[in-house]
Amino acid sequence: MGVGLTDGARIAVVGAGPSGAAFASALLTAMRAHGRQAEVVLYDAGGSEKSHLPVLLDLKTRCRLASLGAIVTSEHAPFPIRGLIVHGAGHSALLAPPSGGLWSIDTPGTSGRNLVKRLLLDAAVARGASVQPVEVEAIEGMPLGEQRLRSQGRTETFQCVVGAFGSDSTLAEAWLFGRYSAPPIRQAWHVRVSWPHGDELIRLVVAPLPSIEALVFTPVGYGRASVLAIGRSEALEQGAVVEAIARLVRDGVLPGRLRFEAPGPLSVKLGAGTTDTLFRPGQLTIGSAVHGHLLDPGLYPALCSATRSARLLFTMGESMLFGERLELLQTDLVQHAERQPHFLKHARRAGPSAPECLRSVVATAGTRGTKEGGSLLGFSELSTDKAYRALRWAAWREAFARLFRPRASASARRVLALPAPLPRPRVYLLDDDEEVRSIVSLFLTSRGHDVRTFDSELSLVETAAREPPAAIVFDIVLQWMDGLSLCRLLREHPTTRDCALIAISNLGRQSDVAAALSAGADAFLPKPIDLTRLERLLGSVLEVMRRKLPSAEERGEEVEAAEEMEEGIGAGAED
Repeated sequence: MGVGLTDGARIAVVGAGPSGAAFASALLTAMRAHGRQAEVVLYDAGGSEKSHLPVLLDLKTRCRLASLGAIVTSEHAPFPIRGLIVHGAGHSALLAPPSGGLWSIDTPGTSGRNLVKRLLLDAAVARGASVQPVEVEAIEGMPLGEQRLRSQGRTETFQCVVGAFGSDSTLAEAWLFGRYSAPPIRQAWHVRVSWPHGDELIRLVVAPLPSIEALVFTPVGYGRASVLAIGRSEALEQGAVVEAIARLVRDGVLPGRLRFEAPGPLSVKLGAGTTDTLFRPGQLTIGSAVHGHLLDPGLYPALCSATRSARLLFTMGESMLFGERLELLQTDLVQHAERQPHFLKHARRAGPSAPECLRSVVATAGTRGTKEGGSLLGFSELSTDKAYRALRWAAWREAFARLFRPRASASARRVLALPAPLPRPRVYLLDDDEEVRSIVSLFLTSRGHDVRTFDSELSLVETAAREPPAAIVFDIVLQWMDGLSLCRLLREHPTTRDCALIAISNLGRQSDVAAALSAGADAFLPKPIDLTRLERLLGSVLEVMRRKLPSAEERGEEVEAAEEMEEGIGAGAED
């Protein structure tokens, strides 16, 4: 059995997140099973409370939690996930849920990660661990391999210190004496939304905007959902995230009537860090500081890393072969972390073929399963390695096919852009000021307009894409999204690009007017609004828009031209 951990050893675990608590529980269970004792102290500075993300638990993760004494039951309100929809470049594919089911855990008042942390901490304490709610200031090596730990003026000596650092830890680099490089940082945003018409499907949207690598939409029950936007670099603005969600609502990818709740930025680590070794005499490193698993929120890699390290420490103690064995055991977890950023890159490049490519990976997984810790988004059949390889080839095929893919003519696109004729001018009004909405609506209604008001950018975009109005009056300064971005979004979409757009704002400088017109607005009106001037402005811009629209005969000619073009393309493809 090797050297083994000595009876009565003192072990400090710096970080009481899921990794640290799982390590303590696994080590104490092994010691007790062989009639030995150890003193395990968990130092919990509350860092994991920063996490707001839900946890996805498949069957194997729930079983591993149960083996550590952390049993997730119905009282923790697990929300069943029925599948995963992948969207990319206008194409979609539905992936079946993993065998044994998949749960989303995110109770009101706390995140799923913190709930699992509490369960694991309770299990570790029940097995004999103690918890110190203090922050560790420094860890110093001593003769004979012992470690001195300083926290809030106190100094204690331990046989071994386990660094179960989180991905945002600043202590990891200092403790590893320059031998450590953190995983690459990505800027992300986490947004909670109310979801009155939601379903039980996770949505993975690949590259919804050039600045966003992926968007993950996870239902958590209680009429809410969690949205995680992963940026392509360290810079990602809230406006871009809201714009991406607005586009998805507009195009029917996401259900309508979404409302934002507490958006916030996250500096996340995606990939694997570098260190010359995970173990040195008296020092053992585990946790997400070594390899970030942003796309695997089920905590299974963290649990694997913790339990493997604990069993190896119990079996081999601090023998010379410990480090080599630990590196070997962690190989698949590190590879899993390294594959994730490449997975996102190739999914973006694969474009419309990415959804079907991932569906085929799941469909051909069979009963062989995947490597431990190698799944994505809690779907055990979606192996990181297989998905990466399949998407890499799909990206090459897409790049080659793009060279020969015909493009639709401008006339065909214009046919789609024509809004249906309306019996009376329909006007949409977007403003977060209820008084402004009420006054303007009453005035325009009295002048014969069909007015509909909105206090949410998402509601306006969703409705306008389905029922395009004649004109949209919108405020430049909005709660979630920049009004100029909204203007560009409306101009890009076929059903709203021909609508008259009138911007209103308290900002009346010449540069503000020029920016609104450059973004696609037909006119600009300063606040406080001159209602008579607004009516005249609406009349003039609507008249201009009517003149731009082709006649019925011209529309018929465009339709015929588009049909002839499509027939020509089809004949060319057959030849």
